[in-house]
Amino acid sequence: CTECYKYLLTEIEESASEMMEIVKKELGISQEEDLTLKMIEIRSSFKKFGQSTGKKVKKYIPQRLKEVTANDSDSQMSGWLLRRSKGRWKRLWFVLKEQVLYAYRASEDVVASQSIPVLGYEVEKVPESEYEDMSGESKFLFRLVHPGQPPLMFATDTHSAERWMFSLQEATLLK
Repeated sequence: CTECYKYLLTEIEESASEMMEIVKKELGISQEEDLTLKMIEIRSSFKKFGQSTGKKVKKYIPQRLKEVTANDSDSQMSGWLLRRSKGRWKRLWFVLKEQVLYAYRASEDVVASQSIPVLGYEVEKVPESEYEDMSGESKFLFRLVHPGQPPLMFATDTHSAERWMFSLQEATLLK
């Protein structure tokens, strides 16, 4: 009710002013302006979020991304694919190994930029009626779909797509 709210608000304001008086007493401050200056002084001694300390921080890379290099000879399949992400097509090097699809920015990279466990996904050919933004290029589209996940869309030439789809189909099944 309104009366209870007003009562609680009064209690909070009184508690806050009592707390400020305790802080002033502990810091040996008598004026409100002195308290403001002291608070600024204390605040400046803390590190601000996002500011550099002068030390170079090494980017953390999960171990699972370091396990497979872009030109791993034991992989089931590797090659360039276009991947649709955030409405744009991006050319990446992909390696399929042991039911995980690794993405690299270049075919010589040592560390994957992303890993996608494909177990449980389904591989689908994208009907030509759904092709968009390919502007006449002779590309073949396919996607990986999984319930509760956004589909992963890929494009490549027809010959590579058939091999990719076959390899991914095998990798999505539990052995």
